Amino acid sequence: MQMAIVSIFDNTLYVCYCIHMKTRINVSIDDTVLKAAKHHKLILSSILETAIREELSRLEKKTWEEENRQSINAYNNYIRKNGVFSDNMRTF
Repeated sequence: MQMAIVSIFDNTLYVCYCIHMKTRINVSIDDTVLKAAKHHKLILSSILETAIREELSRLEKKTWEEENRQSINAYNNYIRKNGVFSDNMRTF
């Protein structure tokens, strides 16, 4: 896949092409699922890539939450105890 990044700086147009290399892999899949996917003309590689990206995103979010849980809990406890700075300014 090739993607162009275009930017303008000092009235000069810059174009950068980013090439994402693809790697061939072997994947085992249930024969019935494969036949149904072919019947519906699904592009398996892009579906797999999307699913992997979503799973990676979910795992990164989970890791971030675990790494920052103590700080988040400390902040929430502070807010419960002291409120937020605008508590006295609100009119609702």
